[in-house]
Amino acid sequence: GSDRPCVDFVESEVFLSARVSWWGCGADSFALRAKSKPPVDDHGSLGVLWLERQAAPMNCSNFQDRWLRLRVGATELSTPALGECELLLLALPSGHAFQSFALHPCTSTCFPKTRNGACGL
Repeated sequence: GSDRPCVDFVESEVFLSARVSWWGCGADSFALRAKSKPPVDDHGSLGVLWLERQAAPMNCSNFQDRWLRLRVGATELSTPALGECELLLLALPSGHAFQSFALHPCTSTCFPKTRNGACGL
């Protein structure tokens, strides 16, 4: 399988699948956050997702590595809908070679959408 993060759109819900690694506890949890911006001038709509790690109450410094599948919470949904954004990025924390990663569908979902609603690249 691929180590690339990807998104799935299931009805009005958005799911991110990603491999994460960190130093901490296996009981640490993750939350998926998202924000979108409508088109401005010649720039298309943009959606940005990011992960937030919540450390477990115990003190751990073990290397952890696992796959996550997280849903964007209802409070994170904004306008335009993430599935309608022309570009969808996963923001990465400092220490990575890049600041963000362009997300593509995990399945054959039509994404991204162009302004006229057709499938994009």
